[in-house]
Amino acid sequence: MLKTTTSSPRSRHLTLPAALLTCVLPLLAATTLGCNENFSGFEERDVGGADDSGPETGSPAAEGLGICVYGAELGCEIDGSGALDESLPQSAPVGEFYAGEHVGLPGCAINEHFVWPEAGALESALFDETTRTIYIAAPSQTTESDAPNHLPNPRDISYGDGSSPQRPTTFQDLFSTSFDGPTILSLLPGEHVIDTALDFSGPVLFSSPCAASVSVKLSPTGSLRFHNSPLAIVAGVSLTPLGTAISPVLTFDQVDVAVITSSRIEAGGANINAIELRDVDYGVIGHSVIRGAEIGLNVDGGQVLVRQSLFEGNALHGIKLSSSQGPATEGFAAQALLERVIIDGRAAAQALPGRSGLRAEGALVGMVDSAVRSHHAASLTELGFGIDVRASYLKVRGNSELSANQGPGLLAIDSRTWVAGATRIHNNRRGILARRTEDGLAAYLEPELSLPTPESPLFVPTLAFAANPDLSDTLFPGDMFFPGDMFFPGDMFFPGDMFFPGDMFFPTEDIVAQDTLFPGDMFFPGDMFFPGDMFFPGDMFFPGDMFFPGGTAGPYSPAAGHLAPEDAWSMLALTGEVSVSGNLEAGVDVAGSGLLLHRTLVANTRPISLAPWAMTTGPAHGVVLHDPSFAHLSQVTLVDNAGVGLWATEIPAEPAHVEPGSGLRLLVDDTLVVSNLAGGLRAANADTHGAVFLTRSSFIRNGGVGVQLKNQQFRITSSEFMLTQPLPNLDNEDASADGLQLLDSTGRLAASEIRRNERYGCYLSSEHPISLSEVIWGSAPENALALDGSRPPRLDAPNLTVEVVELPTAAKLDEDHAALGAPQPLDLP
Repeated sequence: MLKTTTSSPRSRHLTLPAALLTCVLPLLAATTLGCNENFSGFEERDVGGADDSGPETGSPAAEGLGICVYGAELGCEIDGSGALDESLPQSAPVGEFYAGEHVGLPGCAINEHFVWPEAGALESALFDETTRTIYIAAPSQTTESDAPNHLPNPRDISYGDGSSPQRPTTFQDLFSTSFDGPTILSLLPGEHVIDTALDFSGPVLFSSPCAASVSVKLSPTGSLRFHNSPLAIVAGVSLTPLGTAISPVLTFDQVDVAVITSSRIEAGGANINAIELRDVDYGVIGHSVIRGAEIGLNVDGGQVLVRQSLFEGNALHGIKLSSSQGPATEGFAAQALLERVIIDGRAAAQALPGRSGLRAEGALVGMVDSAVRSHHAASLTELGFGIDVRASYLKVRGNSELSANQGPGLLAIDSRTWVAGATRIHNNRRGILARRTEDGLAAYLEPELSLPTPESPLFVPTLAFAANPDLSDTLFPGDMFFPGDMFFPGDMFFPGDMFFPGDMFFPTEDIVAQDTLFPGDMFFPGDMFFPGDMFFPGDMFFPGDMFFPGGTAGPYSPAAGHLAPEDAWSMLALTGEVSVSGNLEAGVDVAGSGLLLHRTLVANTRPISLAPWAMTTGPAHGVVLHDPSFAHLSQVTLVDNAGVGLWATEIPAEPAHVEPGSGLRLLVDDTLVVSNLAGGLRAANADTHGAVFLTRSSFIRNGGVGVQLKNQQFRITSSEFMLTQPLPNLDNEDASADGLQLLDSTGRLAASEIRRNERYGCYLSSEHPISLSEVIWGSAPENALALDGSRPPRLDAPNLTVEVVELPTAAKLDEDHAALGAPQPLDLP
């Protein structure tokens, strides 16, 4: 006789896998539930209650509580702790470890199946006494010899009406069944086939204990669709289309809560989407693998939480967020939070044009400890993007990674993007490309939603997620959906009342100036921007802390002052030890948008070669700016880039209505610019003077020039320009190698050090006023300061301690070198 065992729905050290048991065990734990099964040849067995005392205690729980997991021969395999017998055969996990956690499908006990309590015991608001529990076996032609995932049952299966495991039905026999009420489908191990359209309109649980044991094949005429339902759960199954599929593998349409957990969905290279969420209030995907589709997960409206899941080899997008209903009239078209998610583009059957790992259109997206990588295009001249966001709000943080994509690791068009934490962006064709267009925002958002209010120039509107359903007493009573964390934390599905608390993109405090511009809350969290402990308070992505935690201090950016309303939305911020390295053509490339870099490394940018025999020459700049609304670099390191550390064109001028010096547009503060092949910083305007401020920064061992300002209005204080060398492959002894070049510019250089540059310390070619004061000129005073005699400046230099070298003609510059110029335009989809 088999020993009676118990199952506790509150146990959290489960191996079935844990995510799946913790999904289904709490489902029925609101009251005392019966769980009896009478196999032929087996005696009736009871399953004990939540107090783990077993049936001998005489307590009401002895009548049975929870869900039994039976093997065909061994009976109930859950022991008193709620864990499966570790001696049971286990499947191998599918996926990899990332950020300390397994991402993908966990291992599980194979050849098991769920046995559910009778409907009369299901005292649940959703699964009540009308619930139908249907047991489904694989077709009869599946035998022990020809199916690797067969049910190891010594008895022949006796097919019946599906009311018990002893008399299971098949999907073929359900073709005329109407699923319009509460339904639980328990799939027995084996290879199932669905060749008709199965539509579920009531609460439904489509489940097995282990995806490695249950394979569901969808014929070209077969489909799974859940619609107009308060709850739909797919758990522990492998789903694959057969032949030329025409429908998504899984479709959820107007479902309140859609859950996919511990499952594998493989489209096999078919031109279909693996998962469709259409107008789903809350979608949850966890511990799953989605492979080989055109789009792995297509979110058409609504919001979704994706955790510890692997999206691999999808031809167009791993995840897409958008709305087929046009621009959002309130808030965003779709919303998503991704935690420990890997989106890998390798192994796709084909690469479609416009391919990306994550595509967001008019969406609100948060990503932590996740990787988007290896999205290649069909040819070397096409692009494959890591993240592609349009008119969206994106936050990336934690140990995230955007790498090895055949286009920008992050493409942000008309979007607000904040990358923080220890995120690495490397080995892409451009690390980040941010653009502002004239009408792109209106294509996805109502224009008035993005306009700032007068009280808050950088206000972010309508960021609250919709009110969440309260399922605490009806569906998941008191237990965990995913182990170690709450499915519905506190009273909120997404923590906090607002996605960005305080509604402010920038904070009130200033690391440069003392004035306060933006009242309200903070862009950066914590007590200090350099808090001395954690950049983000707390340890959890979900509570106890918010994805975008609030704070009390951070760097205020005077470079963002006096923005016009139309300039306030499109911005890019990289903060808190972000690394942008090893990318091709440009590390960070911004045009028309605002830029804030803080404590960021941009390094080792290299030129691109589209053919293996071609020379790898051309621009490869660390940061590229063209007509930014503003740009602020603070505590940034630009090092070892094969072009210019910072290449800037068309820096905006100071607004006419502000006091001189208060409307900065390019601010470089406390920044280290070292060993860049074609110069440290080059900023050139064609017509009007841009507003540039360099302070407390070092430009050392750069090629050609430390800093070149052309047609700029500048202030330079407390900075150093040292050890500049000629560009490589220039043998001309008069080749440019100046610490500082001021061309057609006007402004003030003060309290700075210029020494040991190979040609001139500072070269001036401008007819505008230039002031020099308190400059340390170094050890070669005869070459410290050179003037273009054909265009002498109006020089204000009291107490000058060096001789002025007046050149009869302009000095040789290096504008024609192959490493200079802007990167070539990309053909964006």
